Amino acid sequence: MTSIFDGFPTDKGGRDGSHSYEPTYRGLFENSVTQLRRIGRFDVKAVLELGIYLGGSLRAWKKYFPRAEIVGLDNDNGTMIHGEERITTFLGDVRSEEALRTVARLHDYNLIVDDASHRPIDQFHALKHLWGSVVPGGFYVIEDLDMNRNGSEILTTCTLIVRGEAEISLHLGDKRADDLLILEKT
Repeated sequence: MTSIFDGFPTDKGGRDGSHSYEPTYRGLFENSVTQLRRIGRFDVKAVLELGIYLGGSLRAWKKYFPRAEIVGLDNDNGTMIHGEERITTFLGDVRSEEALRTVARLHDYNLIVDDASHRPIDQFHALKHLWGSVVPGGFYVIEDLDMNRNGSEILTTCTLIVRGEAEISLHLGDKRADDLLILEKT
């Protein structure tokens, strides 16, 4: 998985020094006994990423999950990807219920990654509107959190939103705003 992330312009692999989420993602998909791991990466049907930037993450997910439809949502028209098989992007803001409903209606997702605004209020809003689109055994991952600054608020709010329908794990990064919150739907 490292070579896949590092082969695209994304901050997940750690090559560019900004984040190193790859070991956590690898642990979810290759080393764990979760439902997603039991069905295998070749059986993953749909992945949604909020926040596209240069499109590297979408292309990495496409390569890692070779049978999945990959969906991206971003509020910057310059990030839209056109004409790539199995990748569909939408222009919209994570603060917009309409934009979130649009992507939620497309698929039942095995993985949703929130790498959009990095603002807790927006992350809660997106989680509230997209949680119902995560399949049992699937994951909802919120990237770029700063648990030192507002960790108890984040955990409490996420717990209220998912109403006992998730196993919640936290992966602390080495730098500020480098934490991951992972919700696995039960």
